[in-house]
Amino acid sequence: MSQQEQSAVAAVTLPKIPSWDTDTLHVGADELDYVTIAEGVEVKVVHVDLNQGIWIVFNRFHPGAKVPAHYHSGQVYAVTLEGRWSYKESPEAVNEPGSYLFEPAGCTHTIEIPQDQEGPTVVWFAVHGVNVQLQDDGELDMVVDARTMLEGYRMLLGAMGKPAPKTLVFGE
Repeated sequence: MSQQEQSAVAAVTLPKIPSWDTDTLHVGADELDYVTIAEGVEVKVVHVDLNQGIWIVFNRFHPGAKVPAHYHSGQVYAVTLEGRWSYKESPEAVNEPGSYLFEPAGCTHTIEIPQDQEGPTVVWFAVHGVNVQLQDDGELDMVVDARTMLEGYRMLLGAMGKPAPKTLVFGE
């Protein structure tokens, strides 16, 4: 490398990387259990960052399941692993295995799983901020944030006689 190239490389400012008190962390597919949170809807909470208000879950939806209208205060990323699903508000956009979905903050939607589907639909979601669940009349039903999701998950596992989950939790 020439002196000029070396000087150019040395002049580049590298991004500052936050320090962590850990190496990479792994949660195996069978190390966490699903819990039922509504009829035909199960969740496995994999990672929660309470400082940033981020929660990462796997949802398992059974045929015919619906999640009432809701919106999020932050962005949501979704990857469909099994089955099919769509939003009532845009039924033409069917999510199938390998589909990626981006939800901007404030986008109201209603999840629907086809009744004629064989087997469950499994979706990985990364949620930033809170989930604002609405009643049929559009009024507020409940608000779920990262802490609420984590505490509810732990409570439901405890009711099933399961040990504390191996959920990755930061900020606790």
